Amino acid sequence: MQQTFWHDIYSERLLWAENAYQSFIEKFDSDRLINTHLNNKKQASIIIYGSTQVGKTTFILTLLGVDENKISQVDKVLRAGQTLGNSATSRSSRYRRSDDQYWHFSHRKKGEEQFNDEEALLILKELRTQVEKGKTKEISTIDVFIPNIYFIPDTNHAVDLLIHDLPGINARNKNENSYVKELVGNYISAADMIFLVGKIDGLGFLKNEELDNPLLSAWYFNSTVYKVILTHSFSNASIKDKIINNDINSLESFNDYIFEQINTMELRLPQSIKEQLYPIECGRSWNSLIKGNDKFTERSIQLRKVILNKLYQDIENSMNPLSRLKTGYMLPEYLKQQREKEIEEYNIYIDKLTKEINEIDGKIESKKTYYRENKNKIEGIKNELDDISKSLKENRKKKKILSYENKKLEPICFQSIDYLSSSNKSVGILKAFLLNEKQKIIDSYNDWLDFNYKIIESEDDPNKYLNDPLDCFYSIYHKLDDYTIDRYFFDSNYDNDVSSIHSAIKEAQKELFEATQSVIDAFLNKQKKKKKIEERSISRKIEESQYFITKNEQHIFEKKEELSSVNEVFKFKLLQLDEKISNSRFFNIHIYNSYKKREHELTTLFKKSEGNREKQLSYLFLIRILRKDFLYIKNLEPLM
Repeated sequence: MQQTFWHDIYSERLLWAENAYQSFIEKFDSDRLINTHLNNKKQASIIIYGSTQVGKTTFILTLLGVDENKISQVDKVLRAGQTLGNSATSRSSRYRRSDDQYWHFSHRKKGEEQFNDEEALLILKELRTQVEKGKTKEISTIDVFIPNIYFIPDTNHAVDLLIHDLPGINARNKNENSYVKELVGNYISAADMIFLVGKIDGLGFLKNEELDNPLLSAWYFNSTVYKVILTHSFSNASIKDKIINNDINSLESFNDYIFEQINTMELRLPQSIKEQLYPIECGRSWNSLIKGNDKFTERSIQLRKVILNKLYQDIENSMNPLSRLKTGYMLPEYLKQQREKEIEEYNIYIDKLTKEINEIDGKIESKKTYYRENKNKIEGIKNELDDISKSLKENRKKKKILSYENKKLEPICFQSIDYLSSSNKSVGILKAFLLNEKQKIIDSYNDWLDFNYKIIESEDDPNKYLNDPLDCFYSIYHKLDDYTIDRYFFDSNYDNDVSSIHSAIKEAQKELFEATQSVIDAFLNKQKKKKKIEERSISRKIEESQYFITKNEQHIFEKKEELSSVNEVFKFKLLQLDEKISNSRFFNIHIYNSYKKREHELTTLFKKSEGNREKQLSYLFLIRILRKDFLYIKNLEPLM
């Protein structure tokens, strides 16, 4: 019984440290405590770090327990439309298993909202766009809960894995790359484990210059925290041959071979790193490898199972509460760096936003000037259209009158017909009269042309309007020319010829009047049409200007609102960071309080057990162990 009692109370040995760490998490990483449902499992925080396109995401999904046959479906959502050759992960993300069949995101109502695959893809696509545009300050890390329908049935690890996937280092997008480097320093000290991921045929990624972060340079000195995940291991041709020949039949023999390959690269790494190597094959390549039914397939499945089980065991072992508490001592420095980064980003963003506002403001003022100019133009055109309409109306009302003066944009005017004396009735006099009246009509038309040449300047032959009206004059003249004697014997013949001449004159005048009236009418209508087109064109410009002004005034209003919001968010963030920095400096108080509380509990139990010597000895021994554990933590304090 005593043995059972001792086992029970000893199992609570580190409860005080766990409570202190929980207090720390609640203050400095509350999103980590988000669950889609009640979940009391212990949580293991794992950082995944490596270059793009080495199979990080596939490995993460495998480690979480996603069905190998469904990894491509999950990866499609996580990639959010990103093409191969780029990092599938756009921002710092923690992947977790959902307790239901929906996707959940920590930044959407603290993980309470439910999303299907299509909706989740759109959310992740928007997050990627923000990173590529350099907008990363709003949310540092997203917890992504993957639907449980994608997981292997009946797999329920004792540990709730929180796998923190940073976007691939050396990403093609410069904003992504900058974002990764910033995040590594923020999260690396808070992890239970850090996995350095790379392909087995690219072992050069273990070089310090390839890891691209000084915090990772001594990874091989901390075998508990750092593990090296080598993807595409089983599909390597040399390794495949060795598995078939049974030269590689365990994790130890596998790592012996890998260490030989590392030595050929002159990395000068200690032999102890063999304990940190985990050769893995995941996703499509793994499914392709195990389709056969031979010794390689059988041995590979068994070997991979051993490797993954060893990795899960190492993860559980890494969660020692005493080791975790050292995070609190390092936090003040990281928070101060984050504060400086916030100020730097704020200043850059505010400068950019102010510049955008000034640029938009300048464009609005320029467009307003353009708007006013076009408004003035449209008023002028409307006045011109009124004048044209008035001229058209007057032109159509004009009647043929006798005058000695032609004017611009008026139908032709003629001189009065000369008087013919009835005392001298001769053919010659009529011929002279006819030619004189004809010339008067021609002179009148030429006089009209002098005033109105512009309206028919495009005509090939401006005199064409004379041809038809004067045709009658030629026939009368030929008739007169056919007379053999100059005198008229009959008055009736003379009267008929005079009447014909007068009729021809009047008809010519009438036709020319109507022709010039039509020319003026056509010219004015052409001008009216032209002005109407110009009016529509300028009206469109005015509408476009008004739309531009309205849209950009709204845009500038939104920018100013954004500026105000950024200022408020920045002030709030600084207050939060200052509070966190202040709290982090006193993190040892959390540890001490938790320790004293536990000491008080054990002391009370010790006193209550008076009369039971075995129990008292157990509690007394546990108090001694508690003090020893506390001193271990206290010794970390100078590291601050």
